[in-house]
Amino acid sequence: MTITPTMLTFFSVMVLAITLENAVFSRALSTEKVLFETTSKRDLLIFGVAITAMTTGAAALVYPFNLFMRSVEFNVYRRSVFFLLCIFAVYEVLSFLIRTIAPSFYERIRLIFSASAMNSAVFGSILFAVMKGYDLRSFLAYGLGTGIGLTGAVLLVAYGREALELSEAPKAFKGLPLLFVYLGILSLSLYGLIGHQLPS
Repeated sequence: MTITPTMLTFFSVMVLAITLENAVFSRALSTEKVLFETTSKRDLLIFGVAITAMTTGAAALVYPFNLFMRSVEFNVYRRSVFFLLCIFAVYEVLSFLIRTIAPSFYERIRLIFSASAMNSAVFGSILFAVMKGYDLRSFLAYGLGTGIGLTGAVLLVAYGREALELSEAPKAFKGLPLLFVYLGILSLSLYGLIGHQLPS
């Protein structure tokens, strides 16, 4: 199988969104309650799959609207309203499909799915892709990479939180403060991958 430049661009943008521009560690998106309160790995995985579906679906729908609105010279701030409407449309379509195909499964994941649709990572990934001026393939790759990266980050935080609960930390650091220290160290390690030097 020959790797074409198009495939290489798709995968490089996706890897960029997964690692160096991770929604949680680099962009501080999706740091809502669900990230810190949910302990079930299964629920977090469902949350991640739903986020991935939302970011990819929204990217597919937003791209043609963005091209049209750029041609009529809408600035990015005005376009944001249309981007939110596109995200809502993707949420409604996916919600309808899941409700029709598997109603009992939908009832079980309804709250998780709603939280993933109204997540800052979905809107943030669209805005970042628009501001970078990506083409359709890169737009979809960035949406897919954002979802996959967020899923990995959420699971990494959950595993880290379990390990931190077993550690013997001082009482003042137990819980959320220690989790923030853990997140900061992870963020700095990803920041180091970019190649920036910390100020001395």
